[in-house]
Amino acid sequence: MENEWRNSKLSEYVTLISGGTPSKSNPDYWHGTTPWISAKDMKSFRIEDSIDHLSELGVQEATRIIPPETVLILVRGMTLHNDIPICKTSLASAFNQDVKAVMPREGLLAPYLVYLLLANKPYLLSIVDSAGHGTGRLNTDTLLETPFLLPPLPTQKAIAHILGTLDDKIELLRQMNETLEAMARALFKSWFVDFDPVRKKAEGLQTGLPPEIDALFPDSLEDSELGEIPKGWTTDVLGNHFSISKGVSYKSEELAESDTALITLKSFNRGGGYRNDGLKSYTGKYKESQVILPGDVVMAFTDVTQAAEVIGRPAIVRSSSKYKNLVASLDVGIIRPKTSSLSTSFLYFLGNTDEFVAHTYSFTSGTTVLHLSKEALPSFQTVIPPKRIILIFSKFTDTSMKSINQNEQQIDLLRMLKDSLLPKLISGD
Repeated sequence: MENEWRNSKLSEYVTLISGGTPSKSNPDYWHGTTPWISAKDMKSFRIEDSIDHLSELGVQEATRIIPPETVLILVRGMTLHNDIPICKTSLASAFNQDVKAVMPREGLLAPYLVYLLLANKPYLLSIVDSAGHGTGRLNTDTLLETPFLLPPLPTQKAIAHILGTLDDKIELLRQMNETLEAMARALFKSWFVDFDPVRKKAEGLQTGLPPEIDALFPDSLEDSELGEIPKGWTTDVLGNHFSISKGVSYKSEELAESDTALITLKSFNRGGGYRNDGLKSYTGKYKESQVILPGDVVMAFTDVTQAAEVIGRPAIVRSSSKYKNLVASLDVGIIRPKTSSLSTSFLYFLGNTDEFVAHTYSFTSGTTVLHLSKEALPSFQTVIPPKRIILIFSKFTDTSMKSINQNEQQIDLLRMLKDSLLPKLISGD
């Protein structure tokens, strides 16, 4: 009998713990070091950190502190007919009332629990209650009645190991991509923001660069409209070097299964960067100018996050293993070079600088939905380095972006494998 799977329901094997929100009007509760997880943090399978943090005083006001590896489920605030976020926190955290911590009891292994919930997403989506609003609520009483087959502990351990190994590989590839992009960002800042090679040469120091690259940098700075810049370099507005193509306006009935997908606001990470899981299948018409190729730079022109973490932020589009064609949606602009003096990779890393973010924010308007003026990007003035330095920088970053793209393709395949194995393993097939 101990090797048999048995019919069970969640209420027999889990305890739900509620979170809370210390008063937002008391600044003494906030801006500390303890993560405070809310719906806006539940965007990926593993939560590495949160947007908001509590102080020690705020922790005392919070209802619970949960340990690392706790499973979290969003029970209020998800979009109807969309995903229900199910995540694991990688660090001790507090959380708000829109989130429930799911704590396993005896007979249910914690590593298995998260996959049990993930496998039951179709059922969970079916019991989301809209209550007449645009966002859904997952009734906790109904949630606890979720039926499932409970395997014996050794089988739970084996299933969690198989799926966990896939997740570990996905996480490793994701971290590799973060490192590759961080290296490229650091190089851009060193060469084109801080002018490190020029400053070192001006001080008689070694730049550490290969001789053929070292020789391309001058050994002094000169005044310009933007302050001190390397001697011989120029300044110009981006509108003289890049053009913007706006995306297609679409109807909800055109979001049907297809080999074409729209790149939407969900294709942008908070703070910039590309997400492959934000694509929407699309069957409507579009212009050739609205087609996006891997390697193109896109930018968000609207934003529903009041912190303005998406609007004006660039992303480099990667290839998709699921869709043949990619098209920009109305909220997205495609940024293309008009000249050969600046590259798309230069623009992408320029778009991640504090100066560019501050500039685009000053061209942002709106309350509930933020809108970016069409003059934001063209009016930004920047340093124009010599073409040979741009080519060397672009060669390095293009290699990094190619590796990132290859890693993302592996991640897509691993996720597809996980998605196909998950229901079979959890159901006992």
